[in-house]
Order: sequence, then C-alpha cells, then structure tokens
Amino acid sequence: MSRRIPTLDKFDSRLVLALHQSDMSSGELAATLGCDPPQVSRWVRHGVQPRPATIQRIADALDVDRAWLAFGPTETTP
Repeated sequence: MSRRIPTLDKFDSRLVLALHQSDMSSGELAATLGCDPPQVSRWVRHGVQPRPATIQRIADALDVDRAWLAFGPTETTP
C-alpha cells in the first residue's frame, strides 16, 4: 500500500504534517489550544484557515515556524 505524499501548498496539508511530526493528535491540539475538537477538524479536514493569532498559537504548540504554517515553504525555508 502506498502512502500519498502531501503537497504543502495548502494550510490543512501543512497542519497535518506538523501534527504528525509532533506526534500530536488533533484532539490533543484542541486541548492544548483550549478550543473545541470540531474546530480543529475544520482546519484539518475542510481546509478552513484560522485567524493569524490562532495560527501563531498552533505553530507554538507544534513547534513549527508560523510563516511556514500560514503560507507554506518559501525560497528561504530550509
């Protein structure tokens, strides 16, 4: 069985990758952020992008760069 390699051009793909790399579930992220799990599900499954302040909180919780999470890889991203 082959696994699909996510493209990182969309917020939800970057969020799923960051969750996987941090070994955190979406439910754990919701608890860490103090939000409802269905809200995290909207970000992960439906491509809804949260407000910039929330993206910062997500990036902090997952220990990823906020700009990468919000906008994707750039020419200067290692």
